[in-house]
Amino acid sequence: MLTSTVPSTSLCYNQPEMENPRKCIIWMFAVLVLLPGFPLLAQAEKDDPPYQSPLKRHNGFSSAFQDFRSGHFHGGVDFRTFQQTGLPVYAIADGNVVTLRMVRRGGGRGIYLRHHDKNTSLYFHLERFAPGLEAILKRRQQRLGTRYVGNIALNPPLPVQAGELIGWSGETGSGFPHLHLEIRDKTGAKLNPFPLVRAGFQDRNAPELDALILRTRADGTANGRVGELRVPLEPGRGVYTPSRPIVITGEVDVVSGGRDISDSGRPVAPKRVSAQLNNELVFQLVFSRFTWEDNNQLGFVYDMRESSPGNFYFNLFAQPGYNLESSGKGLSRALAACRPGSHRVIVEWEDHFANRSRGVVPIEIRALPRLRIGKKERSGTWLFVEVEAVDAPGAERVDLVLVDDSGREISTFPLDISRPLPQRLQLAEPHPARVLEVRCVTRDTVYAVKRFGVATEDPLQMDRVNLNPWITGDTVLIRVREPILGEEILRMRPAMAGAAWKAPFSSLDGLVFSMEGVVAQVASTAPEHLLVLQFALEKNGSLRSMVQETLRVVRLVPGKQAHFKWNDFSARFQPGTVRAPRLMLAEQRSHPAPFPLLSSQVSLKPRHFAFLDRVEYTFTSKVADPHQAAIFRWDSRRKKWNYVPTRLDSRTHRYTTRVRVSGTYALLRDNLPPNISFSSVAGSELPRIIITDKGTGVDDLSVMVRIDNHVVEAEYDPDRRWVLFPDPPKLNPGKHRMRVECLDRARNHAVGTWNWEIAAAAQESG
Repeated sequence: MLTSTVPSTSLCYNQPEMENPRKCIIWMFAVLVLLPGFPLLAQAEKDDPPYQSPLKRHNGFSSAFQDFRSGHFHGGVDFRTFQQTGLPVYAIADGNVVTLRMVRRGGGRGIYLRHHDKNTSLYFHLERFAPGLEAILKRRQQRLGTRYVGNIALNPPLPVQAGELIGWSGETGSGFPHLHLEIRDKTGAKLNPFPLVRAGFQDRNAPELDALILRTRADGTANGRVGELRVPLEPGRGVYTPSRPIVITGEVDVVSGGRDISDSGRPVAPKRVSAQLNNELVFQLVFSRFTWEDNNQLGFVYDMRESSPGNFYFNLFAQPGYNLESSGKGLSRALAACRPGSHRVIVEWEDHFANRSRGVVPIEIRALPRLRIGKKERSGTWLFVEVEAVDAPGAERVDLVLVDDSGREISTFPLDISRPLPQRLQLAEPHPARVLEVRCVTRDTVYAVKRFGVATEDPLQMDRVNLNPWITGDTVLIRVREPILGEEILRMRPAMAGAAWKAPFSSLDGLVFSMEGVVAQVASTAPEHLLVLQFALEKNGSLRSMVQETLRVVRLVPGKQAHFKWNDFSARFQPGTVRAPRLMLAEQRSHPAPFPLLSSQVSLKPRHFAFLDRVEYTFTSKVADPHQAAIFRWDSRRKKWNYVPTRLDSRTHRYTTRVRVSGTYALLRDNLPPNISFSSVAGSELPRIIITDKGTGVDDLSVMVRIDNHVVEAEYDPDRRWVLFPDPPKLNPGKHRMRVECLDRARNHAVGTWNWEIAAAAQESG
């Protein structure tokens, strides 16, 4: 039996034994075998979760298995504890306590309990252990002279029984009050706890589907656009449907976004995400088990730009090295293999309690029609034009819409699919214009564009070209937004020997040049990863008004290191950073900053995928106080800079951080000290101490509290941003003075004081 004074070698409570219990069980088993219904009973027992709940009462769960976290999957389930600490925590099955854990952040105070089935259950964020375990921890703390002793391996392990008290819930480590339960198999892989634990969750909430994101590849388009198309999904009678039609040409990647809602109303990840194309399963992701190494696939599973702990965006396409997805196909590959015509995609999310939501998405696949511009004549300022549709594959109905350079619709001509092509579109009346667009429309959606110039005079001179590059895999698409240029006028080529001039294709985003394959040659030979592009205007077979634009492109190849340098910034990529060739585009930004900038703001995009191995970003700068400099990352959602852990090499003046997701980074000087504030707390002799910092954050270990010139044990909680007293001092009636000192990570010093008086009656009543 556990006591609070003597450390126990067993955590088992002494219980009275049954009289010959083994004989009774054997006799009952023999009788049941003879019953006709016994196989059904055995199956029912097999399906029953093997573990009991670690809590006798809770108010639902707040995080699910394999939820998105920055840099890793969530490895268990978080039980809510009524926003309080001190709920008894019980062993979920018989076993042996093999490890105790006590760390400042992360899981905080935890227990590792190995069961007879070789699985191990983990209980994190505990406030206290059971008395026998607490005594072991105290001895280790006294011997090492520190509160946070890390892991304690118990030799021999201490046996416990199912339902035995092992500790009390708390909020140690990271987060607010809750209990994190994790189950690992004998290999260390993390298992989904929901089907294994009889927790009593009452979740009847179906997942919510927000949107589909379509990202085009190579020369693909989505609703006539090159790049990214976001299509909201709207709830209907049992299904979600897109808010607009979707028409694609070529290859696209598809992302499904939304969230499940837990029994406590918190957004969590579902258990299963699947996609069907024309009733064939082409994608399926089931969260049942993952290893530590599988955390590298976080960017395969989730879209890294859109996902957050409350929003989950799943990539529905196959990628090299992505083995958590079970179909091996992927929606994108399946769509690319379809013939032009009408198709149906069903995206289904299922949570851990069989609540399901479906999105039914009709998708029209079209091949680009062949349009030939015929006679173009001008009479004064009026234009006459003829457009010939040579073919329109896969079309049920196509309207050719003629639009002028101001975006105004001039004329519409419905193609008669029952008649043989070609068919011709002519303006009903003359119209002044320099550039016209022919837009192919099906189901009220533009899916193809052809832009052509109609000016008879020489093309305008170009001083520069308005570029908007789009990176897709290992291809760069150069989008040119020049509303007065037609695709037969503008030409482009990379500035390298033997490069041929390329013609663009048209989209609603402007003229587009595809740089597939060419960038690989340039990126491997050009200094500093410079991709120099030459643009020219063509008239009657001759090129005029040539200008140059420069891009900085980093090419990543599996199995090879890459190093990129730009002024005071450099990035080093390891051989295992990617599983397939990828391109990254480097640009400079100018976001507002709360601190002095010590470097340029460097952005590497795209941001929606994760590196498989951490990449080192380094800034070099000589700073008067080098400890005030640190690397920050721009948060595009909240429009603010966030500190990232920075390593300083004072000898070389280099500041380095390791990243798994790209974005915009800069070196800033944090010259603002933390802010310390105080407030009275009802029923407490001690004030509440709040410490906030706008820059690098409070240094936890630097917080020092003195009361009446005596140092008091105190601890900073960065989640709540207040100071805790593990062993609050007992104060006498009278006047008292508190002095709080701390540093931030940039070594900015802050001091705060608080004077108060404790009345004698108040102390007695307390």
